[in-house]
Amino acid sequence: MNNKLLLPLLSIGFCLTTGSAKAALPVDSTLPDYSTTSELSGTLSSVGSDSLEKIMQQWQATFKQRHPNVQTKIKAKGSSTAPKALIKEEANIGPMSRKMKRTEVKAFKEKYGYKPTKIPVAMDTLAIYVHKDNPIKGLRFADLDSIFSHEHKCGKHKEIKVWGDLGLTGKWKNQTIHAYGRNKKSGTYGYIKKRALCNGAYGKEVSQEENFESITKKVAVSLGGIGYASMAYQNKSVRIIPMAKSRGQKLVLPTPENTLNRHYPLGRFLYVYINRDPTKPVAEVEWEFIKLMLSKQGQEIISNNGYIPLSLKMIKKTLKKLKKVK
Repeated sequence: MNNKLLLPLLSIGFCLTTGSAKAALPVDSTLPDYSTTSELSGTLSSVGSDSLEKIMQQWQATFKQRHPNVQTKIKAKGSSTAPKALIKEEANIGPMSRKMKRTEVKAFKEKYGYKPTKIPVAMDTLAIYVHKDNPIKGLRFADLDSIFSHEHKCGKHKEIKVWGDLGLTGKWKNQTIHAYGRNKKSGTYGYIKKRALCNGAYGKEVSQEENFESITKKVAVSLGGIGYASMAYQNKSVRIIPMAKSRGQKLVLPTPENTLNRHYPLGRFLYVYINRDPTKPVAEVEWEFIKLMLSKQGQEIISNNGYIPLSLKMIKKTLKKLKKVK
């Protein structure tokens, strides 16, 4: 992650009270407004990440206001559905909360002779949530590994089944831990598996949920609950806890600053993939939608949904690459 390309965040207000967080993320004031001079028609179909579903819907609504003759469709069944949809030409936009896997890129290239085009559109911070009354001070990856997986690939060879195994006392000592995560279609499922579980398999007892909202709601009503979800899905009945990658590292909260400077270990980019022949310009409908996503209006939608908007410098770099034709 190149921090120099990201939003400086000079005046971010980030409030942490009773374990919940609320971010007010300013959009780079130098970003251009979305403007277009052409009347478009055609189809814009999106298949992919449900983490980006709300954002895609709002981008779509804004796009339709400017281009009412473009037919738009959105399906959000998880990041793993995006590569297949692009390959089968069932979509021309593939939002993903992770990078495509090598096997997915390979399958795409085998059909088209070139790789899919990856476009970063925002940054996301994944938070670890517990019940609002849980007093745990923080966790490290080895702890998450022993909660969500029993393969111990992160090095901690101790089963963690109750909160007492993590040092809690009193009524918490024998409180059973209930873990909630995403299902296999989700890009976040794979991201956490690779990043926080050291590629260990999820335990059978981990509840696989359809979306982030379900995870935070279940943690809110489960005294022993723990789950991961985007910062955009917090509520007053859950508590966000500090995290560190390994022992010896300082526990930090998932503020935008900590995400951008990489002090918080679970920050990531969110992407949109397109099928673009590098010897040809980007198709007009897709190009206009990309311009909207990376405009001031598009990034305000990112910010209003609790994600981290991109800087002008990064957006300029992305647009410059997309304009290049080999």
